[in-house]
Amino acid sequence: MTVKQTSALAAAIVAATLRAELQLPAWCAENMVVQRGAPFVLTGRSSPGAKISGRFGDAGARAVADEHGRWRMEFPAKDATDEPVTLSISGDGGERKIKHCRVGDVYLVCGSGLGPQFRKGRVDASAALKAAAGCERVRLLCVNTQRADFADYDRALERGFVKFGGWHTPNANLARTPHLVFGLARRIAARSTVPVGIVYAEAGTEAIESLIPADA
Repeated sequence: MTVKQTSALAAAIVAATLRAELQLPAWCAENMVVQRGAPFVLTGRSSPGAKISGRFGDAGARAVADEHGRWRMEFPAKDATDEPVTLSISGDGGERKIKHCRVGDVYLVCGSGLGPQFRKGRVDASAALKAAAGCERVRLLCVNTQRADFADYDRALERGFVKFGGWHTPNANLARTPHLVFGLARRIAARSTVPVGIVYAEAGTEAIESLIPADA
C-alpha cells in the first residue's frame, strides 16, 4: 500500500469515527402513540450537515442537520389506526427503527397531586389488574422531573433533571403507576375507539409547556 493510499484510508477511518451517533428523543420509543390528525414533528441529532431520511408507515420525510448537529423533520398527519406502524430513521451515524407505534389521541398530565402508586401484593393492585382488561389501547409514558423550576428543556434533559420511562400498558408497570393516572386511563379507554397515549409527570411543574422542547 502506497503512502497516498495509507493516508486516504486513515482519513476515511477518522471521518467514520467522528460521525455522531444518530440520536432520537427519549420519548420516541417502541409502543409510542402519535397524535392523529396533526403533523408528526420529530427532532434529533447527528453529525453537522448529515442528511437524514425518515419513514413513518407509508410517509417519508427528509432533513439536514445544522452546524450543531440538530435536525427536524415533519411527517404528514395520519388518521387513527390500531395497526402497528414502524418509524425508521437513517443517515450518518446509522439507522434507528421504532416498532409497534400507534396513531390515536395523546394526553399530557402533570401536577403534584397525582396520587399514591400501587404496591405489589396489595388487594387494590390485584383488583386494578382485573380492571385493566379494557385498557389494551392505552399506553403510558412517565416523565420523571426531579426539578420543577427549569426553563431550558434541552439543558434540563442533559443534566438529568428530566428522565423518560418507556411506553407501557397500564398494567405492565402497575407498581409505579399513580392511582389517578390509572383511573384516567380506564375512563378514556372506556369512551375511546382509538389508541390512547398518556404522558404524565411524576413531579409537578409550573406548566405543561416546560416538558415540551422549544423546537417541537
